[in-house]
Amino acid sequence: KGSVFTTFRPIKFHGEPDNALHVVKSFQIPEWWPRILSIDWGKRAMCYAMWGAISPNHRVYIYRERSWYGRDIPFWASEIRQIHDENNELPVHTVLCGSAWQSRGGELIADDFQKYSDLVPTSSENTPGSRVAGLQLIHDFLRWEKKTSLRSKGEFYNMSVAQEIYRNYGPNALENYKKQFYDEPEEDNLPVMQIFDNCKVLIDTIPMAIYDEKKIEDIAEFEGDDPIDDLRYFCKAAKKFLDGEISGLDLAAKKQEVINDLHVNGDMTS
Repeated sequence: KGSVFTTFRPIKFHGEPDNALHVVKSFQIPEWWPRILSIDWGKRAMCYAMWGAISPNHRVYIYRERSWYGRDIPFWASEIRQIHDENNELPVHTVLCGSAWQSRGGELIADDFQKYSDLVPTSSENTPGSRVAGLQLIHDFLRWEKKTSLRSKGEFYNMSVAQEIYRNYGPNALENYKKQFYDEPEEDNLPVMQIFDNCKVLIDTIPMAIYDEKKIEDIAEFEGDDPIDDLRYFCKAAKKFLDGEISGLDLAAKKQEVINDLHVNGDMTS
């Protein structure tokens, strides 16, 4: 009763389509896929980190997690650095809970993290309303049922209006105006997010979330809910890649195309 993530499927239910599944077997992530590390830090509470990668077809895979209790920053930040050294990988984007930038009478937690992990983090920006917005993003990433395709309204594109928008607000605003006249593309990568079956903590935590009776649009806090907060940060960062605000996905798509061609024709020279 009150379950938040009713669409979450660790296994496929009878009668549902094959894509109604979020937990998948692990596989080797291609090195050219952009990777995100997201961390919800804590000492008395759980400190939780998740690693994800974004495929060229805009699907997000969470492929690794680590959690710690009662550990100081040097311990878990150094372990993160060791993980990257051992796996010869480096995240393109690292997100750390915004509270790590609060001054506590000494060095910032974010500075300590950078020192021991050798990573430069960005803040999760825990602004008013960001919790609910992050929760909505999780819902969007978990959705496996297709939306009813929206078709253009049949209105005429107005060149004068377009020119005025461009002059006053720039190319991004013009592109948003153009989008009103496009048909929405068919969704062929649902669900957007899938989780490797080795991420047991996250998989077990998602079904535990229920709605808060007072803040009806948000999740009720519970002990061990840190992976859910971290998932909010992660989804916000992944959305920036998918929307092109953070570069890297276009190059990954080009590299994927080269690899696919090689598998077909075997022409190493090309």
